[in-house]
Amino acid sequence: MPQITPVSSTLRALFLPIARHNLKTSFRSVRLANATRLRKEDAPLVVTLNHASWWDPLACMVLATSLMPTRNHYAPMETAALDRFPFFRKLGVFPLDPGTPRGAAHFLRTAQQIVLDRKNVLWLTPQGRFADARLRPAGFANGIGALLARKRELTLQPIALEYVFWNQRLPELLINIGAPVFVTPSDKHTTQEWTALAEAATLATQDELKDLALTRDPGHFTTLLEGTTGTGGVYGIVQRLRGRHLSADHPGGPPKPASK
Repeated sequence: MPQITPVSSTLRALFLPIARHNLKTSFRSVRLANATRLRKEDAPLVVTLNHASWWDPLACMVLATSLMPTRNHYAPMETAALDRFPFFRKLGVFPLDPGTPRGAAHFLRTAQQIVLDRKNVLWLTPQGRFADARLRPAGFANGIGALLARKRELTLQPIALEYVFWNQRLPELLINIGAPVFVTPSDKHTTQEWTALAEAATLATQDELKDLALTRDPGHFTTLLEGTTGTGGVYGIVQRLRGRHLSADHPGGPPKPASK
């Protein structure tokens, strides 16, 4: 069996403030919808996400430590990238060599070992590449299906991420927790069927988040992090010189239909 590097709570405690600072200075807010859907009790948990941005790992770290602070969190990263940042191994990142039978076998062995421990959470982006959140189909690789077809009891938890501009100069980082899928040893799905099921559950979570994002209504979300507010740059300077103070959140929302 592959060796799983234990997650260093000390390194995580040191790195988390850096992640939070980067998100707070780059986004208006980090907002979360449907947090109650997350299965928080100690049980094997596999998270599937769309892979929208470079920011995804930092967003997931903040989400994981906010909602599941006592659990160990693991995720794959291509070996070449991980070799450049070896300290990530102590943050729960393990090497991945995609596109080869040997790499696929190593991923499955590692993933199975991780979910053996009920305190572990495995985070996966089955698209395996950056992709627009509106891409349909998502194109999940079969690694997730092969893992779910291994006849192990676990929960599949779909999560969606979006990065959108609302009414401020900085974007919003939006997260939606989807409805969990409970996997049991008695399930008869093939690898391809499980892959399709995981993709459908994740896309449904993305579609729900898209509808929430279109409302531009923070009331649909809870705020995980509050970032920088107000205007900036030339526009902000001009307003201040004119003695105007703009509120942190300008009014906005989807256009209303014209009255007849």
